[in-house]
Parts: sequence; structure tokens; C-alpha cells
Amino acid sequence: MTKEHLLIKLKNLAFSERNIYQPIAKFAFQNYSKIKDINISILALKTNSSPATITRFCKHLDLTGYKEFVAILSQENTQVKEFEFLNNNLQLQTRINEIILETAYLIDEKNICELVSDIINKPHKMILIGYGDSGTFLKMFASRLLRLGINVNFFSEVEDMGVASLLVDNETIVLALSVSGSTKIVLEFINLCKKAKSKIYSITKYDENTLKKLSQINFSLSYDSDNYLITKTPRYGVIFIFDLIFEKIIASNPEKYLKILQKTR
Repeated sequence: MTKEHLLIKLKNLAFSERNIYQPIAKFAFQNYSKIKDINISILALKTNSSPATITRFCKHLDLTGYKEFVAILSQENTQVKEFEFLNNNLQLQTRINEIILETAYLIDEKNICELVSDIINKPHKMILIGYGDSGTFLKMFASRLLRLGINVNFFSEVEDMGVASLLVDNETIVLALSVSGSTKIVLEFINLCKKAKSKIYSITKYDENTLKKLSQINFSLSYDSDNYLITKTPRYGVIFIFDLIFEKIIASNPEKYLKILQKTR
């Protein structure tokens, strides 16, 4: 059996309908380049199985045993690059799913409902503010709100901050987005809001940060500092929060908002 053939078998077992060998197949497929350094007992531990189950797994793959399984996956073969690419994609997908689940765990539904109420009842007093990538995400969110007939104030450029500052008073409601929680231009505006006794919501990473401290209500994102500059995975947590807010707005009056969406699609 070739390495490519075995990888195809592993992929099919790992990502098809649930079966007793799925955890072993998934781990082996995602870590096949390291299998040569993993003995059968360690693999059993990592997959919550047993050496006997792994031996049966190898037989299921038409192999004589774990030794042959390791030998085939250890073969050098340039044609296996497509599987490495797929493996990297699957690892990224797994991390994205983890980011969303971890972010969902961190969110207090009561706070989401409070923000939804403010957006629905006081849109003219609502300011969305972010800079750079955060500004881009907030702009998309503001556009989605507009599709529901909710017109909020949105600012993301340096030159806009002067205009935004004119709107700030003790009735202003701000939603600020900065994953790092330390974006200088955002913090300057939030400090102004703080002095005016405005109500401040923020979306930041889970770790302690300045914007989080300045906010009355913070929505925390799961954050992978090691890979942030490469994958920007927290953005999926941001999208999840915006989707959650959007759906709760619709759920507050489905008949009204679904009619509006029909007209604006």
C-alpha cells in the first residue's frame, strides 16, 4: 500500500460518518508526519482508545499491524504535498471552530440582550467605532443593521473622530472594537466618552487590556497570541458576536424585521 492510498483511507475514516475508528483516523491523518515518533501506547492515550483497538484499526486498513502503519506513513514522497495542504486546512478549520466555541462560552447572554435593546431603542445615540481591520468589520455590521432599518453612527477613520466627538454626551452609547484593546485612536475616543459618562460596550481579546477596563460591558474574544499575526483567528469570534446580535434583533420582532429584510435583500 502506498502512502497516498493510506492517507486517502485515513481521510475517509476521519471525516465520514461516525465510526469506532474515527478518533484514531482523525488524529493519524492530522499528525501523520509525526507518527514515526509516536508508539502505539501513546497513540492510544491521545485518542482515548487502547493498543488492542489500534491493532484492530490497522487490520481494518488491510495492514498487518501498527509497525506497517508507521512504516508506510514514514515514507518519503513528494506527491503527498496535497495531503499536507489539506491537513493544514483542517487544522485551521479546527482552530476556527475552537475560537467560536470559546468565544460563545465567554459571552454573557444578559449583556448581549442589553446591547440589542440599546441598538433597537436608541440607534440615534449609538456609535460604532474601530480602526483598521476592526473598522472594516464594524462597517459591515453597520451595513447589516441598516438592512433592518436601524441607522447607527459609524466611525473608523482618524479624520472622523473629530466629528464623532461632537456627538458624545451622557446619553451616548458606544460599541468599540479593538482585538488588542490598545488601539491608540480608539482609546482616545473612549476616554472622551468616559469623561462624558457615556455608556461603553467593547469587544476585545480575553486578556486584560485598557479598553476592557474602560468599558462598562465587555465581550471577550478567545485569542491565540502565538498565531494571531498569521491567521487573525479572533476575527471569527467577532463575526460570531455580530451574528448573535443580528439574530437576537430579528428574534425581538420577527414579523417586522423579516418583512424589512425581504425588501432590502
